[in-house]
Amino acid sequence: MNALLHDIELSDEEIDFARTMADKNHSKTQFRLCAALAKYEDQRVISVFPEADFNLDSWLVRPDIALMPPMENDWDQEAAYLLTPPITAIEVVSAKQPVSDLFAKAREYFAHGVHSCWIVVPPTRTITVVATQAKPVSYAHGTLTDPATGIALQLEEIFR
Repeated sequence: MNALLHDIELSDEEIDFARTMADKNHSKTQFRLCAALAKYEDQRVISVFPEADFNLDSWLVRPDIALMPPMENDWDQEAAYLLTPPITAIEVVSAKQPVSDLFAKAREYFAHGVHSCWIVVPPTRTITVVATQAKPVSYAHGTLTDPATGIALQLEEIFR
């Protein structure tokens, strides 16, 4: 289905893209998350992949941040998609994006081998960690702990 906007025809993909476009808070939050996660990459606990494309059993997906097992970067080898699911997928809510969409996306991640998903809501300065076989845990302050990776982050470091 296509939409007509001021005599411009948009495809479904363009409509979805416009609906989930990153805003200022989304971008700043994603940057601060990556900065906070960098120490874990430096310690070889994880590898951090912002905006990486995944092909998980023909489900094409791009988490805002993906946490993978530690891996060496091969600068001479490039692939269009990562084929191994991340341990953790991090999704930052954009201004026009319903939070319920991301909880549905978390269920899809779990069906494709992801162990935990963080749903980050910048306006409320909260992060909900959803893990397989566990109830979601929401953090508004203090230390977020990810059960899949063991990573612990101070929310005050992210939402400062």
